[in-house]
Amino acid sequence: GINAEYMGSKRTDDEYEFYEKMIQGSQSDLYGVVGFSNYSIAPGESITYSLKYTSTQNRFGYSTATYVVASDGDPRQPTSRFSVEATGVNFVSSYSPSQITFTTQHHRTAPMRTLVTISNSGTGSLTVSDVQSVLVTNDTLTNQYSIIAGNPVPLVGSSQSRTLTIQYTPVLNLVGWRNSTLVLTTDDPASPVVRIPMYSA
Repeated sequence: GINAEYMGSKRTDDEYEFYEKMIQGSQSDLYGVVGFSNYSIAPGESITYSLKYTSTQNRFGYSTATYVVASDGDPRQPTSRFSVEATGVNFVSSYSPSQITFTTQHHRTAPMRTLVTISNSGTGSLTVSDVQSVLVTNDTLTNQYSIIAGNPVPLVGSSQSRTLTIQYTPVLNLVGWRNSTLVLTTDDPASPVVRIPMYSA
């Protein structure tokens, strides 16, 4: 496929005029041009713009394309070609368990703990930027859930996993179901915010 944009400039004797740019190749739609707003260059001047590459969740890995610029600056070489290449990564994150339930406990018993596993089966490294235990019941006096190990979460590389240790602490005079949510913020575009319900009685 070819993506082309025509500028319709007019040549002068002392300016270097761009009148066409395009990206060619079977994966050209993954590339784009950023900052191409000035289409003529006076003698002794230059312009700067960038090429952008954007992978998708289903289209990643190594890819190539050709960036073509047509101009009237040099009649011996009216068209310049540049090879561009990039390697895209994808994220495939998973979280286990999908729900945490602590059994009924007397307030004098020891705190209970469980593990939450964060796994990455994608090709890129996963960043977990924030982990919180958010109370979702009407009780605002105390949050009996805490994250006692594994937070902040180290970078989760490809085919790696990390664990969080969640603790539930029974409290005197707080009876009945105590609900909270473990909220994780990641850079996985498919799952930027993950919520794991937590229950106890």
